[in-house]
Amino acid sequence: MEYRLDHHRTGQHAISAVLVRDAPVRSLGGQVPAPARWKAPDGPHTGIAQVRAGAKAGTRTTVWINARGALARKLITGADAALQEALAGLAAAGVVAAVAVGACGVHRELNRRRMEQWSREWEQLDTPRGRNAGS
Repeated sequence: MEYRLDHHRTGQHAISAVLVRDAPVRSLGGQVPAPARWKAPDGPHTGIAQVRAGAKAGTRTTVWINARGALARKLITGADAALQEALAGLAAAGVVAAVAVGACGVHRELNRRRMEQWSREWEQLDTPRGRNAGS
């Protein structure tokens, strides 16, 4: 319901469009840009729509238009927004974890160096007979 209200409020709606030329065949994501034409209340329009790779000229596709009849991005659904929020949260958690692991590594290395320095200093204080210099 909220999804439909958002589209109504923004004046966006789906409309059928026809491909003017064949869409490119190769695509990594399955969708490619291709020229399309559609009829809006104020007359015919053309633009670049995202369509299935390899779609032929004359194929019908759905595009989203605004109140002026120009192409518009489809508003995301509540489920899409929730997914994007979850992925952003996971990414943030990953960054925090990476920083924590890096900080632990730096801390461990600094401690190792400090212990080596301390060990060298104790060796310098020891006398040749095995007694401490201060005894």
